[in-house]
Amino acid sequence: MLVNISEKVCVQKYTSNYQTQWACYEPFERPAQQKRCSWKKVSGLMSTAEMSLWLEQRYPGSDHAKHFSNVPNRL
Repeated sequence: MLVNISEKVCVQKYTSNYQTQWACYEPFERPAQQKRCSWKKVSGLMSTAEMSLWLEQRYPGSDHAKHFSNVPNRL
């Protein structure tokens, strides 16, 4: 399940027996008349701490990492 952390960024949680990992997605460009948004994967699988750091570095000046920090608590 994709979880929106902004209009332009989503994350998805992957869990296995021993660890939780995350991947980040951004929307594909779409025609104006298209209603549904398709998402493309822009990161590999990372731990929660790695994803937070990656979001801070990839989107400086945004609140993406801050919003992401609330996601693990909701799922």
